[in-house]
Amino acid sequence: MKKELKVIAVVLAGIIVFLAGFGLGTSKGITIDVKVDGASSSASASASGTVTPAPTPAPSPAPSETNAPAPSESTTAPAPASDGSDASKPADSNAGAPSAIPSNPKEVAAKYNEVINALKQQKNVSIKKVGTVNIECTDCSVGILKGAVNSILKGFMKGTDETVSFTDGKGTNSAGEEVLLNHYIVPADREAAVTENDVVSATASPEGSGYKMTLTFKSEQASYANGSGTDPISHKTAMDPLNLATLELPMGAEITEASMTYPGATVEATVDGSGNLVKLHLNLPLEGSGTGNLKGMSLSVGLKGVLDDNFEITY
Repeated sequence: MKKELKVIAVVLAGIIVFLAGFGLGTSKGITIDVKVDGASSSASASASGTVTPAPTPAPSPAPSETNAPAPSESTTAPAPASDGSDASKPADSNAGAPSAIPSNPKEVAAKYNEVINALKQQKNVSIKKVGTVNIECTDCSVGILKGAVNSILKGFMKGTDETVSFTDGKGTNSAGEEVLLNHYIVPADREAAVTENDVVSATASPEGSGYKMTLTFKSEQASYANGSGTDPISHKTAMDPLNLATLELPMGAEITEASMTYPGATVEATVDGSGNLVKLHLNLPLEGSGTGNLKGMSLSVGLKGVLDDNFEITY
């Protein structure tokens, strides 16, 4: 989700570049090249509104999946087995039993953090990710080019459908790039830290041998101006919002002012009878607008859409 969010921000800036190039008459078409977290995306747009997405690279074969998970790195080690069984395997905490289902928002938030952070500490797991991006242009300072802008956006909405096998916390994604498990599961490179104050609702209900938690985050605003910005604090406890201040934009363009509305993400986490996170679903609606500057010309664009990521975890 972090990569998709960054691509949307760069596309917002890239559209501004496209509009400026069109308005200045410097080019009949502009190619926007984006490099985010080591992955490249590109699309070429002409003044007539046609778009040619860049070819999708062939997936690289993932490393062989290791079926036996390594011991969890949690602070509580499993007690030694006295009956000759394999004491190196994590003890079954029965955390997914109906009696252990969290019963109020505070407990749900705490359990969500626990299972996310426990997954980040795993060494050998396989994760299937299916992610979709659905974004449209809602406003354009050059109204007659709105259709062309939406054509550009289609070139970036490729989504993700891949399975990554992690060994010692490292794997290879479908683009052939090395990824870290701690980065692959959001929030990237840090622990989940949701509290009951970050959500408008947090519930749990029986699901299979375990249960499913559903958290809906409160609506938040993020903004950027004059080189600095604000983050949606509650959303940041579970996912990776945009950071417009760190974007590197093409053709010397710059975002002079921008705002992003997060109406309220929904997160679903399914835990099995052994207390392990086996499914994770994040749905993030957002609306954004920005004003950019290129060669002295100021232009603006608005975007609206949703990001949706599904993860299935096999231990």
